[in-house]
Amino acid sequence: MNRLCPDTRLRPISIAPYAFVVCVSCILAPNAGYTQIIVPLVHSGELARVEPHFDEGYIQVDMIGRDGQPAGKPVVIPLANHVVPEIGLTITTNGDGTFRFHYSVANGNTAKQRVNNWDLVLPARTAASGTAQPKLWHSATVISRISQVAHGLEGASSGAILSWYRAVDAAAPIAPGETLSGFVLDSSYSPGIVYSYTFGEWPDDSVLGRLPSEIVRALLPYISLEHESQPRITVGPFFAPGTPVRVIIDSYHGRLASASPSARAGMRESFVRDISQLLMSAGNATQEQDRYTETVKVLCKFCETRDGSLPENAVRQGIHAALCRTSPFGAKR
Repeated sequence: MNRLCPDTRLRPISIAPYAFVVCVSCILAPNAGYTQIIVPLVHSGELARVEPHFDEGYIQVDMIGRDGQPAGKPVVIPLANHVVPEIGLTITTNGDGTFRFHYSVANGNTAKQRVNNWDLVLPARTAASGTAQPKLWHSATVISRISQVAHGLEGASSGAILSWYRAVDAAAPIAPGETLSGFVLDSSYSPGIVYSYTFGEWPDDSVLGRLPSEIVRALLPYISLEHESQPRITVGPFFAPGTPVRVIIDSYHGRLASASPSARAGMRESFVRDISQLLMSAGNATQEQDRYTETVKVLCKFCETRDGSLPENAVRQGIHAALCRTSPFGAKR
């Protein structure tokens, strides 16, 4: 399998330029709302109406003749986003003080596709010093540009995408209602909120090779990492060694607040509200040792419990590992 463009449609199609265009779609990310668009076709004089149905898992292209009437059957382009992922996480430390992230991926009972691969967006390729995966799954880390994952990187110009994927057909996919563990990542970076993208089975996209180039170009913003998968926030290596505490606190607070409700799936609003208030209090007190120590104690106590959902517990673990073991004022946890 070609992993140069790991999170897009990778199979070659009949016209080489189209194959390139499809892969290029992975470096184009949406930055505006999406509605149907009309595409003029130069050679035929016809029009094409491109209409995304992301929640239903497809994009529909309707041809409109010169007389304004429908011309031919609609073309349906299926997406790989009919999965219902929930990312589980346990964080441990290695003997050298680095972190080990143990992930599991569950696919909800209501999913319509099996999970074939999933990605984590990291701040740098060096954030992943070692990986492991279930039997017959592979991993690859590639450098990404900010345009690939516009909301996955926080103010950076580049980062990396760590992709875990089924290497061969014999590798176990994650069917609806099933969970697969064994995804492991070692890093010297402290835990922070990162984006994950979970993909279903790649549907037959050979129709792209038969479409006029104007339509293929119009499809690029729609066939993107965000829409071809189910984005979720979880916790992974994010802060380089030496990152100031205030930066870590502000990042947790800001990324929780900016995540869409779908990316925060599985997190109760009451949990997001409570932990956001605790992070804000700690952030506002970073310049006052006594006040900061007390606010961090309250935050760390809150994060010690593991009585929430998998996504909630991941955030609790991340904050505890990044902030609570040793404070900048010497307070051990």
